[in-house]
Amino acid sequence: MNKIILLLISFFININANIIELSPLSAIIKDDNIKDALITINPKSNKEKPFTYKTTNTTISKYGGIPIFGLYEDFNNKIDIEYQLNNKTKKDTYFLQTKKVTDKKIKILSNDEKFDNRLYLVIDEDSAFMIDIMGNIRWFANIDKTSFVEKPNSKLFIINNKAIDIVNGKIFTINTKDSTRILGINDNIFTIDKSIITLVNKDNKIIQKWTFPFEINTFNNISSLDYSDALLVSYNDSIIKLNKKSNIVWIFGGNSNVFRLVDETGSKILCDTCELKNVKNAQKIRFLSIKDRIYIITFDNSINAKVQIHKLDERLLTNEILWEYQIKDEVLNGTALYKEDFHSIFINYKDVNGNLNISEFIWGQNTPIINIDIENATFAIPFNFDNFLQ
Repeated sequence: MNKIILLLISFFININANIIELSPLSAIIKDDNIKDALITINPKSNKEKPFTYKTTNTTISKYGGIPIFGLYEDFNNKIDIEYQLNNKTKKDTYFLQTKKVTDKKIKILSNDEKFDNRLYLVIDEDSAFMIDIMGNIRWFANIDKTSFVEKPNSKLFIINNKAIDIVNGKIFTINTKDSTRILGINDNIFTIDKSIITLVNKDNKIIQKWTFPFEINTFNNISSLDYSDALLVSYNDSIIKLNKKSNIVWIFGGNSNVFRLVDETGSKILCDTCELKNVKNAQKIRFLSIKDRIYIITFDNSINAKVQIHKLDERLLTNEILWEYQIKDEVLNGTALYKEDFHSIFINYKDVNGNLNISEFIWGQNTPIINIDIENATFAIPFNFDNFLQ
């Protein structure tokens, strides 16, 4: 059965489906009797592939129907839906006409079909949006119009200290009490209060606390070692490991990328000439971690910006650089992450002209398989939609 749904001032004429005002490339097919839906957003050209996902009964119940995600802007989208209703399998086809949501200039320098289902969440000064590897905008939220009062009721994506309901487009500020809502994405989150770092789980129970010995506002990033008692803190140009008692175990970094000693109290750095300025991000690569060895990605934000993967041997206090990528542009800030789903390295940085570059590398390769420039954006991060609405 084909159903033509016309869009009029952010709402569909058909009473069974409506566009979401805060997220105009998403919609809800209004029928909470539907079960186990499989949704396919058909491509707008033969150069692209369908975008398919499943949604569970729990998610359908929360939204009051089937959430439709990943529509093309300014396009008559064809959506195929297969679902269970009254113990029978049914199929419908919807055509949803959307409006243009932004004039953002996006330049594709390279892409590859291996990353067909990869989306990138991009943050701008007044909006948040997602693009696919072809540069199509597939989700949008106008941050200026979002509500910080009414909280989302489903899966969330975390951006700094804010959470976005990807379907509704609603944004709210995270605090400790909100952590119970961070399900399926960040089951454990860090909270910072002055010099106290606390790790809490999805039930808002404290897993571990640390007291950091330096100024809290100089943090770049925090990473627990597989949520063990140890903590890694990216602090200026160094990576500092704290044990359960908040004593410093070791400090790695500085201009020479070496381990540096501390005094017997574990709180004072025995280094009079350390210049702590350049490491902007440090992320542990969890799947490679074995006893006495830690694999860490660092983003060096100095004049000659670069991304490196370090293998640290805690027993020998040695460092081996496994991979390095030199960035040619002059960089204002940036981050680097390991992404397990594609076994890849993701890099995003803002250049001196205010434009954002996002790159993704297959592990071990020195040329990015994905390379995209976005006009006047703040930062981006890969978004894995697989199983997100289940």
